[in-house]
Amino acid sequence: MSLLDYYIPEEALHYPHCGANLVDWQGKDGPCGLLVWRQGEAHSVDQRVDDKIKWPPEELQRFLLPERFVIFTSCCSRNFP
Repeated sequence: MSLLDYYIPEEALHYPHCGANLVDWQGKDGPCGLLVWRQGEAHSVDQRVDDKIKWPPEELQRFLLPERFVIFTSCCSRNFP
């Protein structure tokens, strides 16, 4: 298992090849703490871990994304990343 972060775009994005809604955006340029980032918000909004070990919301405020980062998803049975 590798560590990464998750990203939620403001608007739904669709893959031009098949028209599918692209979901489950991920990236490895951020803190890589299974954090959830929402487009337009400076700090992470959640963490995808068990509630027993999840950072409280006030602690999530200390994490910031780098100025530039890459996110990715896949479509069509994972054949098109």
